[in-house]
Amino acid sequence: MIPSLYMGETVQCAHCTVCSLCSVLTVQCAHCTVCSLYSVLTVQCAHCIGLWPGSLVPLQRDVDIYGFRSQDERVFYLSPWELRTFWYAEALHAPDSVGTYQMTRWRSQAEVEVSLSALKEMPPEGTFLAGVHYELNEEFCLAQQNICLFPDTVQTAKFRHQWILKARERPVDPCPQRTPLPKKGMAPEEKARLCSVYMRPWTLINEFATAAVPRLKNLNVVQRAQPRLRRRLRGKTWQNLCGSFPRVL
Repeated sequence: MIPSLYMGETVQCAHCTVCSLCSVLTVQCAHCTVCSLYSVLTVQCAHCIGLWPGSLVPLQRDVDIYGFRSQDERVFYLSPWELRTFWYAEALHAPDSVGTYQMTRWRSQAEVEVSLSALKEMPPEGTFLAGVHYELNEEFCLAQQNICLFPDTVQTAKFRHQWILKARERPVDPCPQRTPLPKKGMAPEEKARLCSVYMRPWTLINEFATAAVPRLKNLNVVQRAQPRLRRRLRGKTWQNLCGSFPRVL
């Protein structure tokens, strides 16, 4: 479950790779190849996978999907296993031409130019980037009861325009793949570490960390109770032993 995709070789995407099915610019990959510029999957294009052409489909990394979730009580206190059971991540794409897709909206020309000027390399013509050409339609998404947005932080400045969390209509039983699991012969410490990662809530955002939901790197830190102050009694009087409680004869 963490991670569920093979994080292998990195390549360049749309401007130098073509779709393996229809020989057009790429968007999504069937082989888990990751673009080193835009962090998108490559090899198959939006047309071939039924998505809106021109939108780059972001790489779904379970660690980021879980670790960057918001402090919404519906998801914040869930473990990775529980989040996968009751919620799933849905990729956002650019708005369509007829206005039926309302999860995102186009940004103003001034905002687009500012965002493009910050890029090291211009995207190919006809390619729309999340957080650059279009953004999350927060007003519409907040009105949906089954949607949970990612927070607006430094770590998620681009991420929140690429993904949302949606509640499942029915819970599912997670099926971990390509991830280490506790097994016979494994050291007890390693088993405990894996169970802590999968079955305890944690976060990757420093500002959100609490005693109940610590940072991932602090899962092995034991939370000790504060020592109680001890008071030395001077004599065996009723007031010293029972304080202000009334005496019942």
